[in-house]
Amino acid sequence: MSVIRGRVVGDGDPVWLEDDLIAALEYDDWLDSLCPGCGRPQDECMDPANDGRYTSTEARCFACEAREKAAARRGKQSDDQGGWYFGAREVEGGG
Repeated sequence: MSVIRGRVVGDGDPVWLEDDLIAALEYDDWLDSLCPGCGRPQDECMDPANDGRYTSTEARCFACEAREKAAARRGKQSDDQGGWYFGAREVEGGG
């Protein structure tokens, strides 16, 4: 992080400073705290007190759908959902 912020690493200088390592470990901890499905903080989105706070969203990408159909015609299996993507958002006034 220090290099990104402009620190120049000289001959014999470490690339990673202690603060860089601490920041990387904190970032890793933060990533681990997020829900693997929706990306929201687990302590928020998995708290029973927030049941009903979210609603589902869905969107259709016609380009992905066309790609999936072409793959299917060629007998190719894909993890694509035929152009459909599902997510979640907070209900208005739910926070």
